Amino acid sequence: MRKNSILLALCMLTICINVNAQTLTSLYPAKFYTQSEPTVSRLTINGKDMWPDVMTITMTIQLMKIHFKKNGRDEVIRGVGISKDRQVVEFVSTNWLSTPGPVEVYITTDAFSGYPEKRSNSLWLQVESTPAGAPVINDLSNHSFQTGLKRDQYYLRVYGKNFGEERSTYASIGGIATTAGWQHLVDGVMDIWVPTELINKPGTYPVVVHTKYGQSNPVDLKIEMPVAKPGQSNTVSNVKINSQVKPVTIKPAVQSISQVDLSTDAKNMVGVQLLKGIRVTMNGVVVDGPTKSALENFISSQANVFSVDNQLQVMETNGNININLKGSGVDKAEVDKVKTAIESKAASMKLSVAVSIQ
Repeated sequence: MRKNSILLALCMLTICINVNAQTLTSLYPAKFYTQSEPTVSRLTINGKDMWPDVMTITMTIQLMKIHFKKNGRDEVIRGVGISKDRQVVEFVSTNWLSTPGPVEVYITTDAFSGYPEKRSNSLWLQVESTPAGAPVINDLSNHSFQTGLKRDQYYLRVYGKNFGEERSTYASIGGIATTAGWQHLVDGVMDIWVPTELINKPGTYPVVVHTKYGQSNPVDLKIEMPVAKPGQSNTVSNVKINSQVKPVTIKPAVQSISQVDLSTDAKNMVGVQLLKGIRVTMNGVVVDGPTKSALENFISSQANVFSVDNQLQVMETNGNININLKGSGVDKAEVDKVKTAIESKAASMKLSVAVSIQ
């Protein structure tokens, strides 16, 4: 009994709760290519006991340090996310990805309230020279799309190799630069959006990856009209139009256009007018590609929005974003709903947006 009492007293004096050092198990990605320009990169550190129960989030920020060590330089990189089994850090490539060679990664926790300082095991992040050859596309996740889909469905993954450096690499479709939703160039993967100008324009368009070392082989992407159902046809042939023909109303398969008016004038010219839809033009500056894509996708998902012309530029800091709504054949109340929805979404994304209506 006396022995147990002594042990209990010692535990109370030294706080007998064991705080294990983090056990690092893997890095994602485990490899980076060198970057000749300063580039913000993200690394996920997987492991055990990454967030001890006795530590609050404030304590992890103040006491827990993620170390990068290379060529004698040991620097603390602050995390941007933490859970029981992982920590996420963002870092600027300078000094770490400028030259090939491994970067040692480990975590230390400062002593606090009777808990001793702890140090994890080390893992090594491999940095290899960026391939200097022209990029190569091996395949696409989609080789065709139909017109008339929701804007967020025109999304595909490009597979290949030699995809170059983050800041100088981009893809184009039909000669138009695309927006990247996600990419991991070291593994030869890019997720891109089909440009708005092409999603309702049937044709065959080459997908090409561009880097500072050249451009890839083109791989065709088709934009096609929807396949006609039995008893229906997507084509009209042998139609004679003259000034005596009465206007005809057609309801096509495209969801966002309610009707098209085909009529003739005194010179037997056919006039085509899109009678329903909101055209959205976005101008300004956003801080990154995902933010740009998220805002465009949200606007595209709104009822009655027919097209979004996304001209936002990606820069290091946010600038003024101007969004113009032009409604054609749409009740003003519906346009106002879209305006209110955009303003609310922009506020939640911490963007400064001015929405106007033509």
